[in-house]
Amino acid sequence: MLIIAAGYDHSRIVEWQPKRKDARKKVLLFGFPAISPGMFQENILRAHEAEAAIETECFKDMDSNIYAPAYDPFVTAQAISEYVEKQNKRAPITNIYLSPLSTKPHALGMACIFYGNMDLIKTLV
Repeated sequence: MLIIAAGYDHSRIVEWQPKRKDARKKVLLFGFPAISPGMFQENILRAHEAEAAIETECFKDMDSNIYAPAYDPFVTAQAISEYVEKQNKRAPITNIYLSPLSTKPHALGMACIFYGNMDLIKTLV
């Protein structure tokens, strides 16, 4: 599973994605509520532009994405943990790749997840 913290810069998503071809499931983490008004909509539009490179159908099923406040690393870590736990009950997850391309709080939230699950998570930046 590849979790991409989708930020404002869609070109970084396109640039980073080909390095993780072995990740079967790709999930986007969006900052909602956003840091400033209109930023959530901008992130959605930018990620939509990168959808072909991501090779996912995250915009056909918006519930398959993760949403966490763009300004709170602890809620971000909790949201990712809950999502991974839910997905792991459906089908065992062997590897989780984290791509912190969003806000600094999202990156810190991913670091919290990594620190708490060293045996489960591989991170490639």
